[in-house]
Amino acid sequence: MAGKSPEDWVGQRVMVEVFTGEENYQIVARLEGVNDWGIVLNEAEPVGGDVFYPWRLVVAVRLAREENLATPPGYPGPQDSTR
Repeated sequence: MAGKSPEDWVGQRVMVEVFTGEENYQIVARLEGVNDWGIVLNEAEPVGGDVFYPWRLVVAVRLAREENLATPPGYPGPQDSTR
């Protein structure tokens, strides 16, 4: 059973909603680390490798589900960064 906090989800795929200053976007990636400053995601594409996101930019974090990867045509939706 999965834990109830991001610290328990390290090593699993998560969906993270990030605020860029103008709009929010979603990322599906493997959670590599969590600390007082933010989270580290392993993103294969488009950035590649481990990427740090400070908490001030993170709107929400939850475990990813398979339906998060299904994106309707013409909708930018979440990006699967684990492939």
